[in-house]
Amino acid sequence: MTKQDRAGQFAPFAALTGYRELLDQTAQRYANKRYPTGEEVQAVFDFFRELPVDEAVTLSLTYFNGESGYYDHYRGALSRVDWAQQVAYFTEGPRIPLRNIRDVSREEDSHGN
Repeated sequence: MTKQDRAGQFAPFAALTGYRELLDQTAQRYANKRYPTGEEVQAVFDFFRELPVDEAVTLSLTYFNGESGYYDHYRGALSRVDWAQQVAYFTEGPRIPLRNIRDVSREEDSHGN
């Protein structure tokens, strides 16, 4: 199959209004994302697995926000982790994919916990 014939297979998508612009916008949003190594992802997963499940935990983290295209900082109480979806849910605030978390630490409360 020639390159021209192969390109012709995708021509219907080019006719969609705004399709190319949408692709460009999505690519631009993710231009600032630094994709973590396997070791970095594993470290984040291990951190969340080691958290106590029977007590409230406040976390401070830096994560990639896919809507803004930039890294954001968030501090809040962890509600739960959905391991099937690999997403952290917070009592108030965003739901954050674990793979988008760059740095995370546990905040000390007033009791030293």
